[in-house]
Amino acid sequence: MMSFTGDAIDHVEYSQHVRVEGVTAALVGFMHSLANGIGQGLFNLGLMMSKYTTPEMIGTVEKKGKLVELYADQTAGATTWINFSYQGAIALTALLFLILFVFFFDIDKRMPEVTHALIERKKAECAAKGIPYVSHEEQMKAEIAQQQAEAEENRIKELKEYCQKKGLDFDTENQKYLDKQAKKAAKKAAKKAKAQK
Repeated sequence: MMSFTGDAIDHVEYSQHVRVEGVTAALVGFMHSLANGIGQGLFNLGLMMSKYTTPEMIGTVEKKGKLVELYADQTAGATTWINFSYQGAIALTALLFLILFVFFFDIDKRMPEVTHALIERKKAECAAKGIPYVSHEEQMKAEIAQQQAEAEENRIKELKEYCQKKGLDFDTENQKYLDKQAKKAAKKAAKKAKAQK
């Protein structure tokens, strides 16, 4: 279900012209807490109604040189309720979600239309403000490239300090690193090409 949260947020923005990421995150956390509380309460209520009792030791028996404690069995009703809570409830929940997704949930079918409309809306907003439109994919690529550039800058700085401290030649050590990375990239590319055959 959580995989559809982003789609739901986009659909709300598409239909209501407002982005509700913060509200959605808060609502999801609240519903998780509420569901856990209700589930625990119902489980405890079932134990009480099925005459569940605190496990009582009725004796011990020696088995393979070790003393094993024996406890009285629970009532049939309590055993049935515990089994249903941990197995039957999951099966019923799965059936409920199956019915919802097959007969009522259609947001995944509408997402291409929603995504296209949101992109066109953002393009129009950018044009009205006189700024260039940058897609999410392009923005992600730019951020990744910036992170990689910063990481490379830090690597070079640290390597220069290390070479200066150890009396090594920076160009030689840097080339060793670059050659090693090139071998790794070639090996990865060869493995990928082999897998695609």
